[in-house]
Amino acid sequence: MIKDRIIRHMNADHQDSLVHYLRHYTKASASEAATAQLIDINTAGMTITRVTEPNGPPRPVVVPIEPPMQSLGEARERLVAMSHESLEGLGLSRWKVEKYPLPTLTGLVYAVVSCTLLAMLLFPDQTLPPGAEARQLFLFDSDKAARFLYRYQREGRSVIMGTAVFHAAVRMRRRLKRHCYASSWPVWVTWLIVALLEGPIACRSFDRTVRAIESSSGHRAR
Repeated sequence: MIKDRIIRHMNADHQDSLVHYLRHYTKASASEAATAQLIDINTAGMTITRVTEPNGPPRPVVVPIEPPMQSLGEARERLVAMSHESLEGLGLSRWKVEKYPLPTLTGLVYAVVSCTLLAMLLFPDQTLPPGAEARQLFLFDSDKAARFLYRYQREGRSVIMGTAVFHAAVRMRRRLKRHCYASSWPVWVTWLIVALLEGPIACRSFDRTVRAIESSSGHRAR
């Protein structure tokens, strides 16, 4: 029976979509919708379970399908459209990033330069005086460069650390909330650490990853 196939398929393979339906269309909280299960469907709506109190039993709630379907044969197309609408309404993307790609050469260079410069600014008395190994290696023993860094060490530290925190806590976190909502915490931690080290390069790498996933999905659809 087509209804039974839809129910089994949604519960087995698309439970996340059921969660999104509840959160978007019924305004259920994430915890209330976490264990969502489809128990019935007809042309006018879906009956999905929702937990309304801690440790309480699941209770059924109806999510309307508007306009109603002519038959359950339309279910796949309509449920996919509702899934996309739910994601957009929740500020989520259907293009899910679930791993971290290999670091780029540009990102590695940025990380090495910024970390080296920050270390020199954190310990100027050890790294900037004449004869210091760090000064000879990274500044080519330039007196002007060493004096400049020593004079503006506080401002330099603030810029480097502020840039790192901004890209990790604001720009990367915004991307992770939209694209990594289904990922495990190691993926989040990895991207945040990379953003601390690579700054804007990490954000561009993340955006390229999203575009690659979108492109791959488009090819599969065709």
